[in-house]
Amino acid sequence: MPGKIVIAASCIAALSMKGQRFPGIGETVASDVFLSEAGGKGTNQALAAARLGSEVAIIGSVGEDSYGDSILRTHREFGVNVQGVRRNANSHTGVAFVMINGDAKTMINIAPGANFKLTADDFENNATLVKGCDIIGFQLETNADFVEYGIRRAASMGKRTLLDPSPALHLDQSVYALLDFIKPNEVEAAMLTGIEVVDRDSAFEAARWFLDRGVKNVIVTMGRQGVVVLNQTTREYLVPPEVEAQDTTAAGDIFCGAMMHCLAEGMGLVESGHFATYAAAWSVQHLGAINAMPARNDVMTFLASRNQAPAGGSQVPAPPRLK
Repeated sequence: MPGKIVIAASCIAALSMKGQRFPGIGETVASDVFLSEAGGKGTNQALAAARLGSEVAIIGSVGEDSYGDSILRTHREFGVNVQGVRRNANSHTGVAFVMINGDAKTMINIAPGANFKLTADDFENNATLVKGCDIIGFQLETNADFVEYGIRRAASMGKRTLLDPSPALHLDQSVYALLDFIKPNEVEAAMLTGIEVVDRDSAFEAARWFLDRGVKNVIVTMGRQGVVVLNQTTREYLVPPEVEAQDTTAAGDIFCGAMMHCLAEGMGLVESGHFATYAAAWSVQHLGAINAMPARNDVMTFLASRNQAPAGGSQVPAPPRLK
């Protein structure tokens, strides 16, 4: 049986251009590639988990426009349940402009639109979806009141909660104690904790900050520098594979989608983090977000190509890691 996931998060049309360099202020430069696709952290995480084989539903909001039509169509093509996505006649669908340079670095500007119109009613109207899930994911491209309400309500229902705190936003401190998982990257961890995250040790220090505020499990991602995983009994550093990156746009979202996919299937924290690390590494070798989302077999083949030995009795190879 596939794991059941709900994503309560953003739906955004992503317009991406890749060129050799970013323009300066007042400058126009030519790009080599243009992509228009469904995106936003909520959509990316939902599609990534669905492609890996999870049963996924999304709670969100889009406008009554062509971008909204396209986003809903893409979700349906991936098998994502969109009954929780509300069409908003008074706001446009969220849009993101993504610039990618020759080093695969990104600059992103977002007009959230209908994503900021989500309310507690949107969550309550879809409580049945939440009751049936194994884990529910949140992020911060929607308004903070919706996120805080959703986390509190999901916790009261006994559901495991994961927050991807992006873009970094200071929530009410009491919310942390209701989170089963939090997954900031190094920049977000630094902004939220005040601890500069530059290496493994500082990442563990930042992770401890979240743990001290009640989060049960903390995962801090640092791109090529790896991933730290921390809870009261586990302290692990996961080493990512070396790859030639083409586009890092959705890597963090694919990591989250893969992480929730594994957790919903009952895998352990470190095992899930290892699988997600390789899913994200596979993704950055491809341009765009949707084209960069691996199927489960893609990740397993990638792991096998790096000569990862199987863990005893597990479907996922044992992680290379350092204490």
